[in-house]
Amino acid sequence: MKFFKNFFLLILILLLILIPISKLYAWDVFGINVDNPNKETILEIVAAIIDFLGKVAGVLAMIFIVIAGLRYMTAQGNPELIHGAKSALLAAIIGGIIVFLSYIIVYWLNALLRHPLG
Repeated sequence: MKFFKNFFLLILILLLILIPISKLYAWDVFGINVDNPNKETILEIVAAIIDFLGKVAGVLAMIFIVIAGLRYMTAQGNPELIHGAKSALLAAIIGGIIVFLSYIIVYWLNALLRHPLG
């Protein structure tokens, strides 16, 4: 179990380092034009940051689902380990649903703020 925690932490650190670097070399940070950042409104900047964080949270939810599946497969019939793996899988799925729904709500609010109804 300690191996999975260390491996997950290493992957997370690499993602947090490499994603912003790759964005910088593409001259596009969080979807914001680096050449002329004054063109962007605050809503566009917030939407780009939320978009990035939503994608990271979705990837993390998928990683937790895979880890829970690995824990279930390696439980070898031990009821305590199976119960722990099932509860971890349920928590990862609920977390993924919460991330997905919050992503939808934020984008709905962003669209409502940009183009009010009436």
